[in-house]
Amino acid sequence: MAATHSRTKGHAPANLAHSHPFGWCAMAFLSIALLALLANADDPQLSQAAPQESTVVVGEDLPESEAAGAIRLVVTGNVEALLQWCACETGKGFLSAKRVHLLREALKGPRPLLIDAGRAFAGDSDLDKKRGEAHLATMESLGYDAALLGTDAMALGGGHFVDRLSQSTVPWTCSNLTSPRAAVLREAQGKKLALVGLISLDQVASGGPALTDPVPAYLSAVASAKVDLVVAFGQINDADVGRLVACERPPAAILTSAKAPRERLGNMGRVYQNLEKTAWSERPCGRLAVGGVPVFYTEVIGPGGHMSIELPLPSTGRQGYRHVLSTGSTPDDSEARRLTDAFFAEVRGSAKE
Repeated sequence: MAATHSRTKGHAPANLAHSHPFGWCAMAFLSIALLALLANADDPQLSQAAPQESTVVVGEDLPESEAAGAIRLVVTGNVEALLQWCACETGKGFLSAKRVHLLREALKGPRPLLIDAGRAFAGDSDLDKKRGEAHLATMESLGYDAALLGTDAMALGGGHFVDRLSQSTVPWTCSNLTSPRAAVLREAQGKKLALVGLISLDQVASGGPALTDPVPAYLSAVASAKVDLVVAFGQINDADVGRLVACERPPAAILTSAKAPRERLGNMGRVYQNLEKTAWSERPCGRLAVGGVPVFYTEVIGPGGHMSIELPLPSTGRQGYRHVLSTGSTPDDSEARRLTDAFFAEVRGSAKE
């Protein structure tokens, strides 16, 4: 899938070759240079050397006439509370501040539903908990509509962090915990939606939280929900994706932070490919259609971007989707930068004690 680019076309005067004694030489040189650029357009080394734009967009958008009235989702996943590319304060680029800038831009205009599909946190140390607190504060400032209460959050802080999430303005949900968190109900474009968080059993390590089978839990969550659309999201493996699609009330879309099936999606890997991790390589969208249901794999985005999704319109059956990825020149969001600075100041203070 091609990236979206803006191009400016210029036109040389018609008599260039005759108006200057070196006109033909100049035109020949320019032609050769253009051919060389086109021939090497896919060379990753040349791509990395080129000036970076502030965002990279991968995917396809619906024409404006078809997109009118579509329900839009903005989705993050596998962020792992990364505030910066490296653990040191002098690292390259404040990742969180750039990611949040792009999310705020995406939330302008008719507001989409903002969802985190899981793996928002990582690790279980005191330092990881502090990173988690900083990341949670950015999520609260953005006003997430729903986020998966996943194994990452439950491993952080010995259960105390989950208590902290219970007091958060972000609705943390998972329908197949033994003590389930209810599905989140929202309205968008005049339609009612149920956002159902789920975790596949194989996503939990030994000693992790107790779960029930996600598919019966999903059906129980939506049985009495009087909604127009259901979106399932979370750490959902391929086997459970197939079961959800085949159940008696399949979701309109599935958003998963579980490992992406590269044998079907092609050569993706994570989208950050350069050594300094301050710019991005383009890769195909992490989207598959399974039994007519679109499935989006947030692992493909990496921690510096998000997916923008327009759910299928009944009149067309088509949908728009794209990845929006931060680069080294993406501006910093001031609030996220403040929270990142505060995190490092706290870490410095703890180190001096």
